[in-house]
Amino acid sequence: MSDALTAKLKDAPAAFYPRQLMASYPRIVDRIVQLWGSPEIEPYFQELMLTDREGRQGFPQPVLTEILNLRTWYRSLLPPQPRTVDTWTDMIEEDGDSRQTRSANDLEFDPGAAQK
Repeated sequence: MSDALTAKLKDAPAAFYPRQLMASYPRIVDRIVQLWGSPEIEPYFQELMLTDREGRQGFPQPVLTEILNLRTWYRSLLPPQPRTVDTWTDMIEEDGDSRQTRSANDLEFDPGAAQK
């Protein structure tokens, strides 16, 4: 295995080591190592998993699993991101000092209200 990748995965569980990816696609492993820690790695993982190039059949399932495991491990090393509120699915209602979250499914729809 690539020494550089081994260093990146030193604390990872054994399942996260991409043995088949390394054996079959060493240039992809080299590229992952090159992009590790940069903003370009997420789009690269995405490109590996989903491509719009014609004639591509995709990776064998074990290799795809290893790519997904690498992405999962990489993401686990990132600091937690603040949760964003999706205005269309969550409505926050202030009730005194407490806040209650309601789903959009809990709201009643009045079709006549739009005409008033």
